[in-house]
Order: sequence, then structure tokens, then C-alpha cells
Amino acid sequence: MDNQLFNMEINEKFNMKLFVIVIIAFFFIISCEEPKELWVDCQTNLDTTWILNEQERGGWFVNDSLILSAGIQPYDKSLCDSIGIRSLTLWTPSGKSRPCSLGDLFPPFQIYKKAWNDSLFVLQDNMVILFQIPKHLCN
Repeated sequence: MDNQLFNMEINEKFNMKLFVIVIIAFFFIISCEEPKELWVDCQTNLDTTWILNEQERGGWFVNDSLILSAGIQPYDKSLCDSIGIRSLTLWTPSGKSRPCSLGDLFPPFQIYKKAWNDSLFVLQDNMVILFQIPKHLCN
């Protein structure tokens, strides 16, 4: 009888330790999940922020979870010839020309955007270029 009691005590202690380990592992896994990435949209407010890094996954990370889309186009398409773009002739894989976009600018540049506005102000080489946030990002 004493032996059974002793075995029950050991099993209870083991089960308690196992339970604690599972709880710790659960919280560790939750804390290691990548943050949800959000695209800069019309509601986003951006104080003057420097973009210094290269593009990653179709945009630039403004912070740990906020991405600025490289596909945003300027209001004035005639600026495509005057801004410091990567290639003067912009082509799609199908061989058609495409309008320039924010993704064609070399970093570093500064961005500024007011909340609830579809305009993104980009400052590069003492020139301010106004870009428009696409309608599909302005729900």
C-alpha cells in the first residue's frame, strides 16, 4: 500500500511538471510568432520617416510590422523622367512599358503621410514627390 501511495505521489509530481513545461512551451511559441504585417494605407499616419534599406517582399519595412508598398505611383506621371529612378526605361516581364512607382526610387528618402489621407509625400534630393495610395488600400 505504501508503495502504491509513493508511486501516485511521483506520478502527480511528474504530471504537474509536465503541465508546467507545456504551458511554458505554449507561451514561448506564441511570443516567437512573427508580427502581423500591415500595409501603409489611407488611415496610416507616418511622421517624417527615413527609408534607408532595400526593398523586401514588395515594399519597405517602416517598422517591425508596417510595410510601405513599392507599387505606389506618383500623382504626376511626368515626374517619372526626372526622379532618380533605377532605370529610365521601365518594362514589365511581358515587354510592355509601365509607369514609374515608389519602388523605382533609390533609398535613402524620407516619407510623410497624414492619417485618413491618400497622399504620401516623399522627399529625395531636396525634391518633394507626391504619391497616391491605391484605392484598394483605402477601405
